[in-house]
Amino acid sequence: MKKITLKKYKTPAGAAKAFYAWCKENVSEYAQVYPPAKAKEYGYGNNWCVMCEEMPYEGMVWLSLGESMYTEPWTSNGKPEVDMIDQDWGFAEPYNSYVLCFVKD
Repeated sequence: MKKITLKKYKTPAGAAKAFYAWCKENVSEYAQVYPPAKAKEYGYGNNWCVMCEEMPYEGMVWLSLGESMYTEPWTSNGKPEVDMIDQDWGFAEPYNSYVLCFVKD
Protein backbone atom coordinates (compact mmCIF):
# COMPACT_ATOMS: atom_id res chain seq x y z
CA MET A 1 0.00 0.00 0.00
CA LYS A 2 1.42 3.36 -1.04
CA LYS A 3 1.83 5.92 1.75
CA ILE A 4 0.95 9.57 1.10
CA THR A 5 1.47 12.81 2.96
CA LEU A 6 -1.13 15.55 2.94
CA LYS A 7 1.21 18.15 4.48
CA LYS A 8 2.38 19.31 1.05
CA TYR A 9 -1.07 20.60 0.07
CA LYS A 10 -1.94 24.23 0.72
CA THR A 11 -5.74 23.90 0.89
CA PRO A 12 -8.33 21.47 2.24
CA ALA A 13 -9.51 20.99 -1.37
CA GLY A 14 -6.08 19.81 -2.51
CA ALA A 15 -5.69 17.49 0.48
CA ALA A 16 -9.19 16.04 0.07
CA LYS A 17 -8.69 15.37 -3.64
CA ALA A 18 -5.34 13.67 -2.99
CA PHE A 19 -6.82 11.56 -0.18
CA TYR A 20 -9.75 10.62 -2.41
CA ALA A 21 -7.36 9.46 -5.15
CA TRP A 22 -5.41 7.45 -2.57
CA CYS A 23 -8.63 5.82 -1.28
CA LYS A 24 -9.70 4.90 -4.84
CA GLU A 25 -6.32 3.33 -5.53
CA ASN A 26 -5.73 1.59 -2.20
CA VAL A 27 -9.07 0.99 -0.48
CA SER A 28 -12.06 1.06 -2.83
CA GLU A 29 -12.96 2.10 -6.35
CA TYR A 30 -16.24 3.39 -4.90
CA ALA A 31 -14.68 6.16 -2.77
CA GLN A 32 -16.24 9.58 -3.31
CA VAL A 33 -15.20 13.18 -2.77
CA TYR A 34 -17.69 15.96 -2.07
CA PRO A 35 -17.07 19.69 -2.52
CA PRO A 36 -18.39 21.95 0.29
CA ALA A 37 -21.83 22.63 -1.25
CA LYS A 38 -22.57 18.92 -1.75
CA ALA A 39 -21.11 17.97 1.64
CA LYS A 40 -23.29 20.59 3.33
CA GLU A 41 -26.34 19.22 1.49
CA TYR A 42 -25.55 15.75 2.89
CA GLY A 43 -25.12 17.13 6.42
CA TYR A 44 -21.32 17.08 6.66
CA GLY A 45 -20.86 20.83 7.01
CA ASN A 46 -19.35 23.33 4.60
CA ASN A 47 -16.15 21.34 4.10
CA TRP A 48 -14.48 19.10 1.55
CA CYS A 49 -15.31 15.49 2.48
CA VAL A 50 -14.16 12.06 1.39
CA MET A 51 -16.45 9.06 1.86
CA CYS A 52 -15.12 5.52 1.69
CA GLU A 53 -17.50 2.95 3.15
CA GLU A 54 -15.01 0.13 2.59
CA MET A 55 -12.51 1.77 4.97
CA PRO A 56 -11.72 -0.47 7.97
CA TYR A 57 -14.03 0.19 10.96
CA GLU A 58 -13.09 3.56 12.47
CA GLY A 59 -10.29 3.88 9.91
CA MET A 60 -11.04 7.56 9.27
CA VAL A 61 -10.92 8.25 13.02
CA TRP A 62 -7.52 6.60 13.39
CA LEU A 63 -6.07 8.36 10.33
CA SER A 64 -7.24 11.77 11.60
CA LEU A 65 -5.36 11.08 14.85
CA GLY A 66 -2.13 10.29 13.01
CA GLU A 67 -2.46 6.52 13.46
CA SER A 68 -2.79 3.63 11.05
CA MET A 69 -6.27 2.99 9.65
CA TYR A 70 -5.82 -0.54 11.00
CA THR A 71 -6.16 -0.65 14.77
CA GLU A 72 -4.65 -4.11 15.11
CA PRO A 73 -0.89 -3.87 15.73
CA TRP A 74 -0.22 -7.01 13.66
CA THR A 75 -1.58 -5.34 10.50
CA SER A 76 -0.11 -1.85 10.77
CA ASN A 77 3.05 -2.04 12.85
CA GLY A 78 1.93 1.34 14.20
CA LYS A 79 2.76 3.16 10.96
CA PRO A 80 0.08 5.44 9.45
CA GLU A 81 -0.67 5.00 5.76
CA VAL A 82 -1.62 8.67 5.41
CA ASP A 83 0.34 11.47 7.04
CA MET A 84 -2.13 14.25 7.87
CA ILE A 85 -0.90 15.72 11.16
CA ASP A 86 0.52 19.27 11.54
CA GLN A 87 -0.45 20.52 8.10
CA ASP A 88 -0.89 24.18 7.18
CA TRP A 89 -4.24 23.86 5.38
CA GLY A 90 -6.30 23.02 8.48
CA PHE A 91 -7.28 19.69 9.97
CA ALA A 92 -9.07 16.45 9.16
CA GLU A 93 -12.16 15.62 11.19
CA PRO A 94 -13.99 12.29 10.99
CA TYR A 95 -17.74 12.58 10.67
CA ASN A 96 -18.16 8.87 11.31
CA SER A 97 -16.25 5.67 10.61
CA TYR A 98 -16.15 6.21 6.83
CA VAL A 99 -16.39 9.99 6.17
CA LEU A 100 -13.47 12.35 6.68
CA CYS A 101 -13.96 16.12 6.44
CA PHE A 102 -11.13 18.48 5.54
CA VAL A 103 -11.60 21.71 7.52
CA LYS A 104 -9.86 25.06 6.98
CA ASP A 105 -8.29 26.47 10.18
